[in-house]
Amino acid sequence: MAQLRLTFRDGTPEKIVTLGAFSQIAAKRRFGLEAIKTDDPEIALFGCFVELVGPAAAADVAAFDEWLQQVDQFSLVQEADDSADPSPAEIQSSEQSPGSPPNSD
Repeated sequence: MAQLRLTFRDGTPEKIVTLGAFSQIAAKRRFGLEAIKTDDPEIALFGCFVELVGPAAAADVAAFDEWLQQVDQFSLVQEADDSADPSPAEIQSSEQSPGSPPNSD
């Protein structure tokens, strides 16, 4: 799931927010499916708002705007790329068991 790093104007410590299922669905309901497919930062920020403030506040349009005014900066947290690490199945298939003949590929 996506994560955003937020800094605030009021001195609140930096937060890393993971967008859970509810916040993603709330954003889709508010902005529409087509908006979710764009790179508009408002959708991700709304997801953060829902995660931090709660679902009841998601219905209040003014509450999001008030919260958004407190956000100083935001950035997407890059997820670790696990594709370079072989899976356990790949490791096991590449290892030979003792006593088996060498591969003749």
